[in-house]
Amino acid sequence: MLELRNLSIGYKGQLVASGISATAQRGEVVVVAGRNGAGKSTLLQTVCGLLPRLGGEVLIDGADLSRLPVLERAKKVALVLAAATIPTALNVREVIALGAWPRRASNDDVERLMERFNLTERADHRLDQISDGERQKTLIARALLQNTPVLVMDEPTAFLDFPSRVEWWDGIRQLAGEGKTVVVATHDLQLAYRSSQVDRYWIIHPKTKTLNACATFNDLESLVAAMG
Repeated sequence: MLELRNLSIGYKGQLVASGISATAQRGEVVVVAGRNGAGKSTLLQTVCGLLPRLGGEVLIDGADLSRLPVLERAKKVALVLAAATIPTALNVREVIALGAWPRRASNDDVERLMERFNLTERADHRLDQISDGERQKTLIARALLQNTPVLVMDEPTAFLDFPSRVEWWDGIRQLAGEGKTVVVATHDLQLAYRSSQVDRYWIIHPKTKTLNACATFNDLESLVAAMG
């Protein structure tokens, strides 16, 4: 379970949001919504420990992430950024294999993930030789190889074409079905809602600097208003 307790987030001394309290169970898909600049990426990076929290706690299965060594933290949560910096000299197979760092993973595990994301034929291609969509799939596969209970993704469908985005949202329940807590920041709300695979919505209000956690998508008008 992922639990945020009275969390305050920000950077360079600037408060982005505070008083954030929310939970997400294993097997649940959570969508983080909010307009540009609301703090979605800041929240995700704080949850993963890339940004220091300004207050409060982030707990995974009861463990305070701020108290864990880097290796142990990497066994708890994996992150897929919208614009990750990965050396383009690495090929697809090598990038995916980077996810084996915190845990043991075999070459067969890498091969299975390449097959799952239709990347087998691109295995020996460098990142600068594949499409943006293939690059994003490679980064997602790397995160899955990390085999963490919590998977956090920042705009994972940003570089995918429309058919691939539909396929992604239709298949996201499979990730949760593997026992993961999946937290996704996205502007792709129509497809997320259409997929009927989302369990919770965390809406960041930039004006009040707070987060509203709701269990359903019943009040669409309120979400649209929150998005500004």
